[in-house]
Amino acid sequence: MRFMKKNKQNIGMFVLGSFLFGILSLLFYHQAVSETGNYASDLPAHIQIAVEHRGYSFLYWVLGVVYGLFGYLGVAFFESAIVLCTWMITVIFLKQLTGNKGTNREYYAAYFLLFLTSIYIPGIYEWFYLRTVITQPWHNITYFGMRFFAVWTMFCFGKIYESYLFGLRISEWLSVAGPLLFATAVKPNFLLSFSFALLLILIRDGYRQICQGVSFLVLRNIVLLGMTVLPSCLVLYIQSLILYPRGQNGGEHGIALIWGEKFVQFGLLPTVLKCMCGLSFPLLVWIYHKKTAPFGRFIYLMYAVTLLQTAMLSETGERENYGNFYWGLYNSAYILFAFCLSVFMKDGYEKQRKKGGIYFGIGILLLLGHVLSGFYYFSVLFMGEGYGI
Repeated sequence: MRFMKKNKQNIGMFVLGSFLFGILSLLFYHQAVSETGNYASDLPAHIQIAVEHRGYSFLYWVLGVVYGLFGYLGVAFFESAIVLCTWMITVIFLKQLTGNKGTNREYYAAYFLLFLTSIYIPGIYEWFYLRTVITQPWHNITYFGMRFFAVWTMFCFGKIYESYLFGLRISEWLSVAGPLLFATAVKPNFLLSFSFALLLILIRDGYRQICQGVSFLVLRNIVLLGMTVLPSCLVLYIQSLILYPRGQNGGEHGIALIWGEKFVQFGLLPTVLKCMCGLSFPLLVWIYHKKTAPFGRFIYLMYAVTLLQTAMLSETGERENYGNFYWGLYNSAYILFAFCLSVFMKDGYEKQRKKGGIYFGIGILLLLGHVLSGFYYFSVLFMGEGYGI
């Protein structure tokens, strides 16, 4: 009986995965071949960069090979495969967070996370991509590549984070440094989020150790964990030379402080609305769980750091209006919601519904709002609308 139930579940997951692969392939194919306003995306530009053997991202090299061998259809299949791999690594991440290895609920939860957007409220807040603090950038293949390796990094980091002070093996160090390196090689935004959050945590841990009496072995572990970002920093430096060439095109390229100017440019109320429609669920989980696990606090910190980076920093030169710091924000939001959803699911596993009826009621309504809005946004894109809405 258990075998038959498991077999049915596996068939259900295969059907879901096949359906997702099919509709994504159709969307990405239309984006790849689009030469008009329909199915607007970054994909044609990325293919052009890959064909011309330029650009900062490792993914361009892979994309160039795929396009050279299989054309637009191969690109569509390749991008769809990245999203499906993200689904699978998110399932593994959720199972690690919930501790429930034998259920299929994490498959459905991870499936819905792929469509996560801000909550759409007709007549009040009608944005899916622009003016948001969480969304799914369906138009950007390098974001998808970075997100896959970012979730992989967080999965490995979560396995060692709460015990790293007591010892850090080479294999554990590599398990974090490796996927972080690949995430950075695809797109640097996750490194900017992860490294600054990690730096704050390591400073805190180092200070505590000094106050308690210096232990060389513990301080060594703190330094070693911090060094997981060094290979990625080397890649980041190389990327910066490509992204920010000096003295070209009439001005210097770089990064400048903007003190939140663009983040609040549409006024106070729209800014409050975009935060409420995007972050009410993580705030609800935080309030209900006053004592969040250390790894969870790190994820909240990483999102806060990324939000601050997005509000305070902007590129200059030709890339000034691209809003490229938002890639890290959307990626951190995906990881934050994965953690919060795992906590919410774990509460359900532990049968706390009677104890927290209001909490579960509000949480379910918010999640439904996110998921339905995400499905609606995807359907609009699937019918040919541009992503900038």
